Amino acid sequence: MIDSSSAVSVTMFRPVAIVLLLLGACFAWEEFEKPLEVAKPDADGIYRFDLRLAEKLTMSTEGENGHVEVLDFEPDEINRMPWEVRNSDQNTACEAFDSFNSTKNNNLTSLLQLHGLHQVVFAVNGKVPADPIVVPLGAEVILTVHNKFLSAAVSIHVHGLDKRGLWYTDGVAFLQQCPIPPMSTHTYHFIADTPGTHWMHGHLGMDRGHGLLGAFIIKTAPKEEVQMDAKDANSKIIPPREYAMVVHDWTVASSDYIWFAQRWRTMKWQWGFDVEKLGRCWAPTRTYDFGAIGGIVAMRALLVNQKGWHDQDDVFERPEVLPLSMFRIKKAL
Repeated sequence: MIDSSSAVSVTMFRPVAIVLLLLGACFAWEEFEKPLEVAKPDADGIYRFDLRLAEKLTMSTEGENGHVEVLDFEPDEINRMPWEVRNSDQNTACEAFDSFNSTKNNNLTSLLQLHGLHQVVFAVNGKVPADPIVVPLGAEVILTVHNKFLSAAVSIHVHGLDKRGLWYTDGVAFLQQCPIPPMSTHTYHFIADTPGTHWMHGHLGMDRGHGLLGAFIIKTAPKEEVQMDAKDANSKIIPPREYAMVVHDWTVASSDYIWFAQRWRTMKWQWGFDVEKLGRCWAPTRTYDFGAIGGIVAMRALLVNQKGWHDQDDVFERPEVLPLSMFRIKKAL
């Protein structure tokens, strides 16, 4: 059992750690992460949130008439314009690109980057992870889930809350509720009864692995003191900014396949069965304690909030040119 106040939670196929940095996830793609803000209640004192769940293509922005603009990022072009837009006209060459600044929708406000490759994911209000939800202890919360998925049913679980007397609102499908079918709405109504840095996630099938997760933070006060020196009780300060950092692994294979691969004993082909170099297999090394390797998963990228990068050579050799998550931190006095 993991103590929810430790702010670390782990899933089977996409390990997730949610850390409260004492210094937000983005409302849209931005160079710097946004500080946390405590939500404001409505006129009735209720904290209401709408969660619109829908598929979204990573490395794309919203175009006209429901179309998308497919983007690529070229680190070698960092001194000019590293973002390029693929020309979707079927009469043009496959590799045809347009200048990012020449397109009608030349902004990144709707971009979901993740690992820098193109993949369909489960997004919450267009984000993976969802924007952090921050409420005070004792808040009355209403989460309205709008399932806009093509065919996937869902349920939502807020991990770490006691929910005393509200057992049926905990989101375990087929036990506490019927799954929410596509193109329908369900409301969760509960009390934020457990302070700490928690997280919410999908609780049906592999939806967590497809991106259905986000931070859920319950604060005992809008501004909380933090003891900076463990040996000095007088070193408490109120941080000027706080950030939520959702750290999670993004796998090479889909979570659906990984589940079956463990059952079928085909974990070594996480890169695919029909890659150009037949025999390119996932061959993990053993852990320091010589533990089993049968369930170890091939990782594509380590994501911090909505950003990461698929090429680990780039991450180690030239991180300064990559669109990675950055936090504004005041210089120490």
